[in-house]
Amino acid sequence: MELILKRVCDDHQSTSGYLYIDGTIFCATLEDGFRHEKIKGITRIPAGRYRLDLRKGSPMSLKYQSRYQTNGMLWLKDVPGFQFVYIHIGNTDEDSRGCILVGSLIQQNISKGSLSQKVLGSAMVYKDLWSTLAPLIEDGSEVFITILDNG
Repeated sequence: MELILKRVCDDHQSTSGYLYIDGTIFCATLEDGFRHEKIKGITRIPAGRYRLDLRKGSPMSLKYQSRYQTNGMLWLKDVPGFQFVYIHIGNTDEDSRGCILVGSLIQQNISKGSLSQKVLGSAMVYKDLWSTLAPLIEDGSEVFITILDNG
């Protein structure tokens, strides 16, 4: 299975986008902003193609297991310069920590000339995405995500 994440708006703090599965929009996404030099926890990952796997037994996966009845985190493998990049719940770039947040809607606010972005409905969308992808991964199917910058 191939997922495509198309990044559409980077306000230097956060990057919004849309996640497609089999050519159809599945959900909205939010990541940290682009930075030329990586700063741990506040820099988005580079565009590219990454294999998804399930990471089990980590503190975060155990928390999600009890809260959302999942068995492992959706994990992007072999991201250059990054370790343990997940797709997970959250609303703002502060929740991202270098990972990809999913939600049903992107909300953008302009205040004093500054744009702020967040995703809404994150927990519901995460559970739907996890239930779509986890069985495929556990059955040995290869699942990839290609991340595309908007140029």
